[in-house]
Amino acid sequence: MKLILYTLLFGSSFSAAAQPGTGFEETMKRMGKPAAATQRPSFPDRYGVIGGGYQLGLAQGNFRQGMNAQHSLMAQGALPVTGLTSNLQLGAEIGYGIYAAERYRINYRAGVNYIDASINYTSSVLQGGVQATYLFGKDRLLTPYFTVRAGYMGFFSGFTIEDNDPLACRVLEQENILRDGSFYKGYGAGIRWRVGQEGRSRRHFVDLSVSHITGDPVDYANMDRLHRHGGPVETTKGRPVQARFVAAGSNDVHEHTIAEVFRNRLNLVQVRLSYVTYLRR
Repeated sequence: MKLILYTLLFGSSFSAAAQPGTGFEETMKRMGKPAAATQRPSFPDRYGVIGGGYQLGLAQGNFRQGMNAQHSLMAQGALPVTGLTSNLQLGAEIGYGIYAAERYRINYRAGVNYIDASINYTSSVLQGGVQATYLFGKDRLLTPYFTVRAGYMGFFSGFTIEDNDPLACRVLEQENILRDGSFYKGYGAGIRWRVGQEGRSRRHFVDLSVSHITGDPVDYANMDRLHRHGGPVETTKGRPVQARFVAAGSNDVHEHTIAEVFRNRLNLVQVRLSYVTYLRR
């Protein structure tokens, strides 16, 4: 008799659990939840960020002396700190740009000796660092944020000299390279505008930010005023950059000033317009 009762009670339970659409599974379906009863994290929580775009660097303070605007291409990537808060993203950035590319001719005579040469000036910057970004909100049409940054910026200037007249002074140095750099730190703010509305297009954003970075003093070529032989004497704080020439008639080796170098503390406002997208981690 006991065997029959056990069979009726537990046998019917086992058969009901084995059938689809019954028991725990059916209950969870009616509640609108998966059987695992685990809730997926929201959109920004499970996605990393990559992007790239254009950056304009504007010198501030004494750094404006002889420094043109910097035009750079930047790339960046970040991951959310889900263990602390998904609104916080930690990442890295790298970029390359130029602040001068000019060609200038020197034609100057002193007695029987004269110089006739063309100088190609190229000045560039290389930037790389880390950043922390805090988003004020998640998955919005417009998402403002605050960011702090730190890294290294290098300055590179090249002077390539070409002789125009074989009877003039001949250049002995075809290229003169200036290199310097500084670590930097800074902060800024920005806003991300979502450009897609449905599905995967919700992951795409236009990002506009403004940052202020500062660093140690650096040497950089003065591109505001190229040296002109025979011109009016100008008093500046720049250090002359000289190249060696040899006189065509006497083989006398001498130097001509071809540029000047300033040394000021790194101080930049950087405006960046970029495209960013969220990728599943």
